[in-house]
This record gives sequence, structure tokens and C-alpha cells, in this order.
Amino acid sequence: MRPRLSALDRKLVRDLRAMLGQGVTIALVVAAGIAGFIALQSTWGSLLESRDLYYADYRFGDAFANLERAPLAEVERLAAIPGVTQVYPRILAPVRLRMEGVTPAPNGQVVSLPPGGEVPLNGVRVERGEWPGAGRSDEALLLAGFGERW
Repeated sequence: MRPRLSALDRKLVRDLRAMLGQGVTIALVVAAGIAGFIALQSTWGSLLESRDLYYADYRFGDAFANLERAPLAEVERLAAIPGVTQVYPRILAPVRLRMEGVTPAPNGQVVSLPPGGEVPLNGVRVERGEWPGAGRSDEALLLAGFGERW
């Protein structure tokens, strides 16, 4: 024998049946929000992992300092700072690239490369061609985007 429902209980059951669609809709919205959150968290984790792998593969430096006319003896002083594991000095110079038929001339930056080819910090990936030969002043590496455009 089923227990008898009071008038208030019957009204509650009727109201819950009437709100069934709203309840399902609310549940679906909450489920979609949770799924979106999980997807974003997963994407964020993948991006962080990709960044860390890229930085590790190309030995990307954590800090940079531009100095003008600093003697090479300062490299040893910088390397002696607590927490510094490696210092790699290189020469950077802004240049204006003179190209026929291109006005205004684009700006560029010349970055020195070690003669052996392997850069100890902030590595370089050569996509096409080869590393400039040692002692060759007429060879250079170009950024892929610049080479494709010009």
C-alpha cells in the first residue's frame, strides 16, 4: 500500500514536474560550463608544456641585458652572480637594409654567431640551407618570414 501524500506534497510533485524542463536546462548549462573549464585547463597545460619544451630545446635564456661597449671581463662578473648558470655575450647591431625597389628600407638587426655553429643560449633552428661557414663574412641567416616575403 502506497503512503498517502498530503496536499502540500502533491503540490510539490506537480511543481517539480512543471519545472522539469528548467531543471534539465540548468543541469546542461552547468555541465557545459564544467566541460569548457576542463577543456581550457587542458589547453593551458598543453601550451605551458609546449613552451617549456621549446625553451629547453633551444636553451632560451630567462633574462636578457643589453649593454653598450661592455668589456668581455664583465662576463665573468655576471656569471658569478648567485643563481646565474650561464652567460653568453653576443654583439647586436641595428641596420637599415638597402634593397632595390623597396622603400622605405626595412630595419634589421645583426646578431653575432659563434664560429662553431652551436649557440650556447637562445639557440637558432635552421629550417632550410645551412649554418654560415666559419670565416665567411658574406653569409647570413635570415628569419623565415623575412626570407619568404623578400
